[in-house]
Amino acid sequence: KTTIMILPKSLLAMIEGQGKQLWVGIFTPIDAATGGLGAGAVEQWKMKAQNLLHWKTTLALLCFLPLVVLGILVPLIIILVFVAALVLSLPLMILLLLYNFFGNCRNMIDKTIVDNEEYIDKDIEDLPPEIDSIENPIFSCDPTLTLRKVQDDLAGLETLDLSSRPEMSVEELENVTVLLLSLNPRRYKMRELNLNDSRLTDDKLRSLAPLIVRFNIVKIGGKQDYGKKGLEELRMYMEKLNGLPQDTFDQEYVPLIKSEKIMLRQVEIKQCKSKKGVTDLTWVNEEVKGIEHEDDKTLMVNELANLIPYLNILILDGFLRESAVKPVSNIIGGKNRGNQMWQLWQKLNFIEHLELLSLRDCAITDRIILKCLTGLCNVRKMDLSGNHDISHVGWKGLVDTMREHDGKRRLVHLIYQNAKYAIDQHIGEQFAEMFPCLLRLDLSLCQISDEMVRIILAAFSDQDPEYIPTIEKLDLSGCSFTESAVQIFEEINRRRASDLIVFKLQDVVEIDKEDDSGCMGCCC
Repeated sequence: KTTIMILPKSLLAMIEGQGKQLWVGIFTPIDAATGGLGAGAVEQWKMKAQNLLHWKTTLALLCFLPLVVLGILVPLIIILVFVAALVLSLPLMILLLLYNFFGNCRNMIDKTIVDNEEYIDKDIEDLPPEIDSIENPIFSCDPTLTLRKVQDDLAGLETLDLSSRPEMSVEELENVTVLLLSLNPRRYKMRELNLNDSRLTDDKLRSLAPLIVRFNIVKIGGKQDYGKKGLEELRMYMEKLNGLPQDTFDQEYVPLIKSEKIMLRQVEIKQCKSKKGVTDLTWVNEEVKGIEHEDDKTLMVNELANLIPYLNILILDGFLRESAVKPVSNIIGGKNRGNQMWQLWQKLNFIEHLELLSLRDCAITDRIILKCLTGLCNVRKMDLSGNHDISHVGWKGLVDTMREHDGKRRLVHLIYQNAKYAIDQHIGEQFAEMFPCLLRLDLSLCQISDEMVRIILAAFSDQDPEYIPTIEKLDLSGCSFTESAVQIFEEINRRRASDLIVFKLQDVVEIDKEDDSGCMGCCC
């Protein structure tokens, strides 16, 4: 049903207002709670609440964002560091691999180094020297020499001293060779091997050959029993390691042979004089085999010549000297010493790498000097001390060769000490002719005559442009000369502004005034 009522506008407005209030009170309780503040105020409160909510969210994000970033970046950085370390360590790992590989190869006993079949497959792990045997004696003849002492000497001094032990057996030397070759070469360096006065035989020398080639310096002089066969075994072993032919004499020039397997660069065979005048080596023939048969020592010297291509230094002091008891074959056949050792003198003429050749007290004569002038000039340092039979003829031949090979010669240091006879005018003139060729001349312990002093003064006073002394040191230590000679030497040193002439005042010999010629300071 519909009821139509006619009401005034004022009443209708009041009814509409009441209805709106009733509607808002029901559907907007927030406005009712506020006590009727209005819709604008409620909207403001809503905006404030929303802003407060957004601010808390932002604050939370600001607090937790660094943690999130760190949680992501730290593992990433760790991964990158490990990857970079791995990449950078690859070359080092490769180097370590190669180092250990070649190091283990060196530590292992080479099958070509040990000749005995008993040790052909053994390596450092099969023969550990530090276990069980390090305190045990190596040789029955010397209980004090243990493997520990040998290792200490090699590690500290780089030397192995087996001298004066003639009772060493071949088996013991073979064991020592295997043990020492099994040591770490980087820790136990092998520089010098001393076998002087050890009575080495050919068999002992053959068993030591793998060890000898590992040392830079080897001394095998004094009392020995080896001969040409032992040196030949050593040479053949070196040629086997290096793969070289045995005969290199046909070559015009024999260079220095360098090999990683052969460290030998210096051989010393020194022989001292006996009180009876007989050498201690067993070079003398025990029986006569024929007039044309060479003695064993001559064969040894010729065999030594074949080792020169491997050496920088060769010391044969007293070794080439003839024994007081000469072989019967030499007495009957009348052979010349220079002709017997022709192979050594000829080999010297074909080499240009020797740094030192020492032939002290080897009975070198003018004939021998003239046979190997080229070879002697090719040696950088030469010692001819104690060879009293060299006259001015031999020295003149050496001077002429030095001048002829001025651009090719290597000889710069000559030693001639302890001359038996005084250096007279003829020999002094030849020494003075060497001043433009040499850098050092050692005449220590010689008898300097007055003529020699005058020659020295004239040599350093000469204004000839073709004769310019280049010598830097003239050693006259221990020589006998007069007081006036001292004044001359001091004057020469003053002019040169250096200690060109080395001498000692206590070596001056006082002479009577009437013996003084009075013209020492002139060049007459």
